Amino acid sequence: MIDSLTGQGINVRHACRELGVSESGYYAWKDRPDPPRTLRRIWLAGEIADVHKASGGTYGEMRVTAELRYGATSSSVTTPSDRSCASWG
Repeated sequence: MIDSLTGQGINVRHACRELGVSESGYYAWKDRPDPPRTLRRIWLAGEIADVHKASGGTYGEMRVTAELRYGATSSSVTTPSDRSCASWG
């Protein structure tokens, strides 16, 4: 939000004050690396786009999911819900 405001010419100090955020907190957050979950979601979005494109745009959600789980992908794709479902038997 602050990045979009500063992109419109608003000073970081003013944007932080209006949003009730400290400047030091904003800069600490901005310089923090992305967490692993975010990186995985970015990677997975690319994999989904690749499978969809390779299908000529014909694969929908179910076929893309099947391709990612059982197809010729470079690594297994599981989510926390997949792991918990597998533990149910």
